[in-house]
Amino acid sequence: MPFIALFWTILLGLGLEPPPEGTGASIALPALIQIVESQGIEVTLRVRPLSGGDTLVAGEEAEVSFSLRDAHTGEPITGLHPLAWIHRREGPLPPSERELKDLIATFLGGLLSVRADIDLNRYYMLVLNHDASISVIDPLIEFSRTRLFQLIGLSGPGDEWRIDAKGERLYVSVPRTARLEVIDLATFRSLGFVDLGEGNEPRALALEPSGETLWVGLDSSNTVAAIETGPRKLIDRIPIGAGLHRLAIDDEGTTLVATSSGSGRVTVIDLATRSVISRLDSGEAPYAVAYSPASRLFYVGHARDGHLVAIDPATGEERARISIDRPVFDLAIDPTGRFLFAISQEPGAVTVIDLSTHEQIGVVLAVRSPDQVVFTERFAYVRNLGSPSVALIELSRLARGELIVTDLSVSRLAPSEAPRSTATARMIAPTPEGNAVMIASPADRLVYYYVEGMMASMGNFQTYSRIPRGVQILDRSLREVSPGVYSTYIRPVESGRSDVPFILDQPRLLHGFELEILPAPRTDALPVAAPVTVESLFADLRIHPGEAHSIRVRIVDSASGEAVSGLDDVQAMVIQGTGIRQDRHTTREVEPGVYEFEQSFPDRDRYQVLVRVPSRGSTFRDLPMFTISVLLKNEGKPWERPAPPLPTQKGPSTPKEGE
Repeated sequence: MPFIALFWTILLGLGLEPPPEGTGASIALPALIQIVESQGIEVTLRVRPLSGGDTLVAGEEAEVSFSLRDAHTGEPITGLHPLAWIHRREGPLPPSERELKDLIATFLGGLLSVRADIDLNRYYMLVLNHDASISVIDPLIEFSRTRLFQLIGLSGPGDEWRIDAKGERLYVSVPRTARLEVIDLATFRSLGFVDLGEGNEPRALALEPSGETLWVGLDSSNTVAAIETGPRKLIDRIPIGAGLHRLAIDDEGTTLVATSSGSGRVTVIDLATRSVISRLDSGEAPYAVAYSPASRLFYVGHARDGHLVAIDPATGEERARISIDRPVFDLAIDPTGRFLFAISQEPGAVTVIDLSTHEQIGVVLAVRSPDQVVFTERFAYVRNLGSPSVALIELSRLARGELIVTDLSVSRLAPSEAPRSTATARMIAPTPEGNAVMIASPADRLVYYYVEGMMASMGNFQTYSRIPRGVQILDRSLREVSPGVYSTYIRPVESGRSDVPFILDQPRLLHGFELEILPAPRTDALPVAAPVTVESLFADLRIHPGEAHSIRVRIVDSASGEAVSGLDDVQAMVIQGTGIRQDRHTTREVEPGVYEFEQSFPDRDRYQVLVRVPSRGSTFRDLPMFTISVLLKNEGKPWERPAPPLPTQKGPSTPKEGE
């Protein structure tokens, strides 16, 4: 459990009490704007429907923000960690102070069975897997009780991915099928894909700050493709040269720089007109590219030449050339924009450059095959392909010209010991707390949780036998978006009167806001959905360890027995053994009333298959459960085995698992 939630669990357990009645006064305002003053702090809740309306409606996106100001001076209060939830009220009256405290303590407990309808403090970990899937893991539950929240299928192994600024959409490049796949992050379901043409290999992605256009580098062609994200359609292709491509966009969203390793060319593109500003022959095999908001320049590293080129986005011209005497595999720039990290795999080195002077601060040589650098507020994390350890570089010392490196042993095996682990996606993801990271280990098939200041990881998360190719955080928590304003985006599902418990640690402040969520408008009366049941269509399958199969079920009307077609929410869950592995799938209709999903069976074991259809009111508990026995090739079903021999006889030996 992350530090903030754990901190509040302890305080509430020790008897934290809300401020006594009478210490603050609520001001009656429209439902979407509410103010409370307590403990010298003015807290304003604002709900802004993105539709532009003046009501909060189920199924529609809205921004929720809490503004915290000094009640006397009006100055914003920054650096806080408020917690809040939205939960449908069960009775006609708002909760009392004691009930509000108990409700918060329950939500902080991390139980799967007791959750708020909308948790404004929650984040999810997304893991890109080698088996053409994305795991959605809820890390706020204790490590020993972590469960896979959702599994999203892809048409092939993903290579790179991007989340939009509002956390509503996830874009994944799939080179094998030449697709850009789009995931709805509110429901964790596929919205479809953009076909980029047979033979193309989409990898690198760059999303414009507005979120309206996504650029995709096509490694097997000489073009970069522009995708309009709203209708999800291809709107332009621009020639950029042959080879491997990497992309970067400036913070203002005015300029795109694309590299082409095979042509030796760097292309600078004006995003407003989607026209080429310049084409630079910058050196041999330009590959890595990054933008610095501090120097307001792009930097390009070369996979064969040992130098960096700085490019002016306004003119597309070269502004500076920095020699580092090593081929550059990747570039990363710290959050301030001042320090650039140039990664060289052969020989293994990380060169740190001060962009205010374009001079080297130093070189880290004690790194075996570095391939990625990821930042938190305090540290740069350097991943090593040839070692299970991660190098930490303290950012605060760099301003003084000091390069302090700490070797952190995280995993058991080196990343290079895992098969099929190569992708361009990042394998280290900072958490919203600001002082911790998730580190994916493809060889261990685990994701480690590390808190800064500790000598080792705090725990790990199972990937259920999948090899991670990337990890990132989907942040649903309140974030300080401007001084004293803590905000996030929501999409309510249930309508009705909801309570909004709000808690602040220093000073102690507890208050219950409330919201009215209106039902989604309907133009026509909908018929009452008839209950359904499910039939297995996989009883005759013979499945052996290590195989994957298409699993089909038929959904039928419980009263008439007729197949029910046209359902778009038939979901399946497959549980291995006693729960050591859990997979969730969204099915597709392949015949009228017949729904299918793909499932891998890695081990000799018994697997339970459950199905639910939310639109028909059917949960995993309501519909029949089916069993699949995965057996070795030389053994039949358990009930087909001959009777065991008598004790005086020597019977056949029992096959060992894996034989």
